[in-house]
Amino acid sequence: MGMLFRPKRQESHSNMTPPTEATLPQIKPKGWGLLVRDQQELIAWAAHILLMTLFCAFLVGFFSQQQSQWMTERRTAAASEAQLARFIIEQSLNRGDYASLPPLIQAWAVQRPDIAELTVTASNGARLASHHRDVGAHPLLTVRQEAHYSFRGAASITLRLDISRIDEQANALRWQLIAAFGVILFGSTTLLHLLLQRRRHVLSLAEQSRHLNETNHSLSEEIAQRARAEQERQRADRNWKALSRCGEAMIRATNEEELLTEVCRIIVDVANYRMAWVGYGDESDGERRILPKAKWGHEMGYLREVTVGWGDNALGNGPGGTAYREGRTVAVLDTQKDPDFAPWRAEALKRGYHAVLGLPLKEAGHTFGVLMINSAHPAPFGVEERQLLEDLAGDLAFGIVALRESTRVREAERSLLRSNEELEERVASRTRQLSDSLERLQRTQAQLVDAERIASLGNLVAGVAHEINTPLGVGVTALSHLQNLNTEARDAMAQGNLKKSHLTRYFEDADMMLHSLDRSLRRSSQLVRNFKLVSTDTGETEAKEINLHDFLAEFADTARRQCKKTGVVITVECPEDLLITSFPNSLTHVLTNLHINAMEHGFEGRESGEILLRAHRDNPEAPLTLLFQDNGRGMSEEQVRQIFEPFYTTKRHLGGTGLGMMAVYNIVTHLLGGSIHCHSAPDQGAQFLITLTPKETVQT
Repeated sequence: MGMLFRPKRQESHSNMTPPTEATLPQIKPKGWGLLVRDQQELIAWAAHILLMTLFCAFLVGFFSQQQSQWMTERRTAAASEAQLARFIIEQSLNRGDYASLPPLIQAWAVQRPDIAELTVTASNGARLASHHRDVGAHPLLTVRQEAHYSFRGAASITLRLDISRIDEQANALRWQLIAAFGVILFGSTTLLHLLLQRRRHVLSLAEQSRHLNETNHSLSEEIAQRARAEQERQRADRNWKALSRCGEAMIRATNEEELLTEVCRIIVDVANYRMAWVGYGDESDGERRILPKAKWGHEMGYLREVTVGWGDNALGNGPGGTAYREGRTVAVLDTQKDPDFAPWRAEALKRGYHAVLGLPLKEAGHTFGVLMINSAHPAPFGVEERQLLEDLAGDLAFGIVALRESTRVREAERSLLRSNEELEERVASRTRQLSDSLERLQRTQAQLVDAERIASLGNLVAGVAHEINTPLGVGVTALSHLQNLNTEARDAMAQGNLKKSHLTRYFEDADMMLHSLDRSLRRSSQLVRNFKLVSTDTGETEAKEINLHDFLAEFADTARRQCKKTGVVITVECPEDLLITSFPNSLTHVLTNLHINAMEHGFEGRESGEILLRAHRDNPEAPLTLLFQDNGRGMSEEQVRQIFEPFYTTKRHLGGTGLGMMAVYNIVTHLLGGSIHCHSAPDQGAQFLITLTPKETVQT
């Protein structure tokens, strides 16, 4: 029967301890949380900051207004001083007494210590009198007046006054205002903080009271939850035992009916359900119904009284019909209240069915039956319990399919034993041929593995298997058909019903099958020969010194004769004195495969084209580069990436094997010890750049 895979049991319970006062959440404020803990406190602090900002703005405005008033008063006093100085100067100038003007100005300015500079300048620029006093870097207020006199016209009076006393008054006022603002800010902040602390204490008491109430409620819920969990655990234990017993029943069962009955019995007796039954879908009479195949438990004629369908109607919308039609688990947790269960409610309640679970039985994604479980208690199917029952249904479906498959296998074995001896001999002969082909293929494969150590062995084996399985599969199919034809002909001859038309059809079908066998064997043989081409063993044991220019020219002449009708032009660019030491047969093999690839893929559907062979080396120590380039159709990025992989070809339907470019890669990288790279794009042609190190080449 095979192994049964069951999910690991998961524990759904854990030791839970009730919260105590010590486990109550404690608030540990950090950063701004030391000042602000909720939105109300944030608003209070914001209002406090706003009031302090407004008060600060008021003080700044008051300070600016007072400073401006002092400056206005000082400018008025300065204008008066300037008027007095002009009066004194005009009297002196009107008298024409210029000599007494400087002492007069000096005596008058000395009596006023706030005068820093007094200068009298004539209209022609001559300085008539001046007084200067050093006041350092004190701020100055400048006042200018015009003095008029009869003889010389007008004179300019410049008066500069020291106003540092106003700055001193402003600084004193500033510090007084700052001290007042600091006292008010500290007092208001302290008061607000004390009020908020009191509020937090009250809120903390309320929060602890609320939390204790929630804790009591959660403890009550936990007690109820533990009771439910204990019930679910007991049901889960019973379901686990039922799942294990069902697995044992599947191993021991010899027929399908025995398996179904035993599984139903285990579900009822071990898992403690009211009744269980298995039904298969049927629509032979035009009605979509589910026919019971096995049952166990308190059935009491229930399946005779009710009809379970799987169509899209009232009889098909129950748990069994929906599970069969939609291929999913369907549960009716309370048969008294579920509206879709109305057609079966009365009969179910008579027998104590208060909940029903429908589980689909599937084979390869197709539902072929349902497992129905009836419970005596409403809402019994928890998540874990339902998962276990779904696993049980999956194992039951697997067991049914395995029993059916076992029956089919036994029937097929009996059919094979009736095969004809002559046909067996022909099969044996063909089998030996295929075995020989496989043996040759294995030898070739071993050579490929030895030659391509850096290639992917997994991809190669998969490709070989894919290629060789196609003709082998065709051959096996043909032989199987021949066996069936021979059996039919023998049975007809034994019954005396063999007619000429039957015999003629037999010969025609046999010829067709033999032709298919022959073609498959030839295909296998061709594949084996192609596999040998991948080997880097070309029969050359020693490298030879060759003139690369002459070698490429000779290859180009041969290629031109082969494709002279295609319009493809081959050009060779190579220094005439370039000598290399290499394996000419292997190099010819590489160029031939590149030429075939260009003709079959690059120039497909084109009437003309160009191929360039270019050899170049900068100096004797530099690597030799050999370029094979065409201007054909080009390749996509995906094709370039896979071009050297084994069995990759776009001409498989025309017999391509995908081994030519792999052979090129193996020869270049292993036998010649170089490297090869492909560059191409759609409609841009293809370039194959071969690089050989100096140890493989010698230049004269």
